[in-house]
Amino acid sequence: MDFSQLKHFVCIAQLGGFSKAERALDISQPSLSRQMRLLEEDLNTKLFLRTGRGVALTPTGEAFLPHAQAILEAIANGREALRSASSDLTGRISVGLVPRLARVLTAPLVTAFRARFPNATISIIENKTPNLVTALNLGHVEVAVLFNLEELDELLVEPLTEEHYVLIGLRGSGQELPSAIPFEELAHYPLILPSLSNSIRANLELTRRRTNTPLNVVVEADTMLAVFDLIRLGIGYSVVGHGEAKLAQSGNEFTSARISGMGSRNITYLARSRRLPSTYLGEAVAALIRELNLAALLGADPVQPDNASHG
Repeated sequence: MDFSQLKHFVCIAQLGGFSKAERALDISQPSLSRQMRLLEEDLNTKLFLRTGRGVALTPTGEAFLPHAQAILEAIANGREALRSASSDLTGRISVGLVPRLARVLTAPLVTAFRARFPNATISIIENKTPNLVTALNLGHVEVAVLFNLEELDELLVEPLTEEHYVLIGLRGSGQELPSAIPFEELAHYPLILPSLSNSIRANLELTRRRTNTPLNVVVEADTMLAVFDLIRLGIGYSVVGHGEAKLAQSGNEFTSARISGMGSRNITYLARSRRLPSTYLGEAVAALIRELNLAALLGADPVQPDNASHG
């Protein structure tokens, strides 16, 4: 049993149905059903009965509901107490950031951390999303901010920002980009892309196979600094999140076109392990990250509620 299962149970009970709870919680129906099945298995009882209008609590579900509500209220009170006493927190916390996020988030996060928790220590771990997921589940990292998680059920996640994908190139290179292009048009451009372990490249490969579109990858480079240096040399174009493109185009050096037909977005998640307990410092740092304007730092959009469950 974990906090999210109790939260989901109370929401379903209060709204009287899985569909309404799915929209309120911004979670997919299969994931919500799975969480309730795990909770029922843990409690060794049936909590819901399906009716023509949704679901109703079983007698044992009705008996359990006030206790679940009390637990959630106690957690909320504890978090409030934590916020009021945050300056007294001590200890050490490791925070995982993917490289692009580390470039823009490290300085404001560390500055805010030092101001709020002067007696604690923060360690920033920079790595790719798959490696940070492993680190979260092993307890080497307590909080991470990641891109495009493939499996959401193994972590406690909260979507923070989202971006559509764009093709970006050097302005004045002889092939000016329109405002938007279909995915299949990428076949006509020499591409500078990260390796397959990168989330954007993985999404490109999925769409390439689905649409049977050949991609002309002329260079693989795993850092955005290298990618943009190669674009400046006129070697080719790249595919990035629109926030990355927006920040890069502030000097009017590049041109970009929105890519239609990829069927996915670049989503940033705040993530913690579902299996390992959170520390007070971990909860406080997660709250601190929420307070930072990550969308503005990335040039991205705040995630929309109806898109939060998509990767």
